[in-house]
Amino acid sequence: MSSPLPDHWKRRVCRILASGDLKKIIIRQSARRDWSLLFPKAFDSDLLLALQLTLEQPNLLGNQVAGMNEEGEVYEFIFVHESRHVYSKINLCPDGTVIIIYSAHRPFERNHPVKNKPFENWERTEILEPVSIPTLDGKSVAETVQVKVQAWRNPKDGEIYLDGEALAELDRVKARHMGIMLPTEIKELREQLGVTQEKMADLLQIGEKSYCRWETGRERPSRSLNLLLASLNDGRIDVAYLESRLKPDFDWRGKIQQDQGQANPRWTPLFQSEPRDLTEKEEIANEACTG
Repeated sequence: MSSPLPDHWKRRVCRILASGDLKKIIIRQSARRDWSLLFPKAFDSDLLLALQLTLEQPNLLGNQVAGMNEEGEVYEFIFVHESRHVYSKINLCPDGTVIIIYSAHRPFERNHPVKNKPFENWERTEILEPVSIPTLDGKSVAETVQVKVQAWRNPKDGEIYLDGEALAELDRVKARHMGIMLPTEIKELREQLGVTQEKMADLLQIGEKSYCRWETGRERPSRSLNLLLASLNDGRIDVAYLESRLKPDFDWRGKIQQDQGQANPRWTPLFQSEPRDLTEKEEIANEACTG
């Protein structure tokens, strides 16, 4: 029977997830692959954000898990992402500074527990990890790219684990292939331009809250806005150009008068301020309308 997860455990795990310190986050290789297959359009950082938002909820139900290879306080729970249920299992290591994400897949029967093995015996290794590149509609995988990253291996059971730095590298590769900028890159661009979030939102003609969510990773810009951000980042356009587009110095009335006059000279008098006498044909037409 499930029960509410301990508040102290949730707070400490949330603090690590929200810290942005990638050295404190480790994920099992199979968990990362399950997440990528379940949500082809999602980034690895989206999993971390989804877990953080889930654990911030009050009265989240779950179960404590015993018998893991690594020492620590382990709990399992179910969360919802994009209308799909996801099973997750997280270990808060004894010193409280590192978390291990064991699972991120569709719910199914619990795996058989394995015997305990000290965390400090893990070995550093280099692996080729697949990165799924989604189609434009995000409903399927267009291609799979193999990326070489550093990982950890448990010699007891051979399980492979990826830390936060590996996840960040995989996200960078995925973003590059999709032609979009990561939240950290968007924030760095704004800081390089020397503008506030409010000003950046104004330049891009979006809401400030929407832009803030781009920098935190809670939302991602559309492909069209990504092109605009990339143009800013590459120096093809600058802040001054965007500001000029916000307040164009253009005489539309004069342009209309000019175009109308060139296209059909007989309409030119409509834009003249000085009165004129009606022609004989105009007088006849006027009398017919009023008569």
